[in-house]
Amino acid sequence: MSIESELSEFLHVNLVENDNKPRDIELILYFYGFRDDLWPTLEDAAIKYDVGPTKSRERARQIRNKFKDVVTTSDLPAAIKCSDYIKSKKIHRNDLLSGFFLEEGLFEGTVNVRGLLNILHDLNLCEEYEIYNPHLQKPQEAHISLAKHFYH
Repeated sequence: MSIESELSEFLHVNLVENDNKPRDIELILYFYGFRDDLWPTLEDAAIKYDVGPTKSRERARQIRNKFKDVVTTSDLPAAIKCSDYIKSKKIHRNDLLSGFFLEEGLFEGTVNVRGLLNILHDLNLCEEYEIYNPHLQKPQEAHISLAKHFYH
């Protein structure tokens, strides 16, 4: 099962039922890279899903914490599989890493490594891994879509 499917199923089962549950699920999926943004941020999520009177990042963080407060690593086996593969090497090239995840059925479409690292970090997995450009510098959000090779 893909990590997106596991996460979506987990959220539907475990988030408290209320009028905002569908929006909260979409916001969480967006932040973890399963929607249309290459570098999802809490600010972008707050604006896109119109949370809070000022569309604040803090409100988006509170919604994400609804997930973080109840999830354990065992709830998302696909995340563990992603983490294990990432930890198998010190450095990964983005295209090869994405290819492995697609081949293993861990993603249903485009692999968003930034979103994946967000969820893995929130699960306390792969915390020592980050995205770097070929010059071994952390790329800026605006540059991530321009480069063909990133290292993790």
